[in-house]
Amino acid sequence: MTRPVSLRRLAALCLVAAVLTGCGDGGDTAGSDADASSSSSSTPAVCSDLAALQKSVQGIKDTSLDQGALSKISAELGTIEQQLKQLRSDAKDNYSSEIDQLSSSVDTLSTSVNAAAENPTSATLATVASSLRAVGTAAKGLQSAVAGSC
Repeated sequence: MTRPVSLRRLAALCLVAAVLTGCGDGGDTAGSDADASSSSSSTPAVCSDLAALQKSVQGIKDTSLDQGALSKISAELGTIEQQLKQLRSDAKDNYSSEIDQLSSSVDTLSTSVNAAAENPTSATLATVASSLRAVGTAAKGLQSAVAGSC
């Protein structure tokens, strides 16, 4: 019985890597000129905050899929939460809906990872997979919103 759970955990963590791979550099730098002009003084800080956030997301993606993977992901989520707080502070009122969405998704993922670590069943791992998709979608939304300013 332990073996199928381990395979499910591996499949869920592979999904983590696949979802978060989509949170890369985005490529498209054409964005809203209004966002760029309204936040010109905080733009460099926001850009560096976003770069740090992307590095942390990459860290989750690069987590070795071993027995302690969920705890490693959980620890990295703590870093991501702190980076989101810093981004929110530097962005002031800019990108607030995108930051709120990503923050909410990260909170949900953190709860899901904790539940899966305590009780690694197919249901808890499916919840982690769903939460990961939500984080990936929210991260892409934030990246798209900020891209025109960086």
